Amino acid sequence: MKLANAFSINMLSGDSVVKFTQITAEQARELLKDRIESFVGHNDTANVLTTLLGIPITINRASLIAQQGERFIVAQFSGPRLPEGTTSLPEGAKITFWLVEVN
Repeated sequence: MKLANAFSINMLSGDSVVKFTQITAEQARELLKDRIESFVGHNDTANVLTTLLGIPITINRASLIAQQGERFIVAQFSGPRLPEGTTSLPEGAKITFWLVEVN
């Protein structure tokens, strides 16, 4: 399953209906455990996600283009800028996981 660290309308290939369902880190880990295709473009975000999920997350600055019928996970960061080299969330920061379905 694909994992991104943000969502953009540019990820859609045409007219689409997009459904966002908030999921837990445990649910994200379960969905990602067999195969991860990372679209996480920032090293520090990948490090934090590796720690949170207990699964190695690689950096990949490629653009994700979602196809009709596709599902993927977005790990949405909110909070202060991540310090360089961090592996955990700083105080006041959080990551919310979303299952995104494109139809």
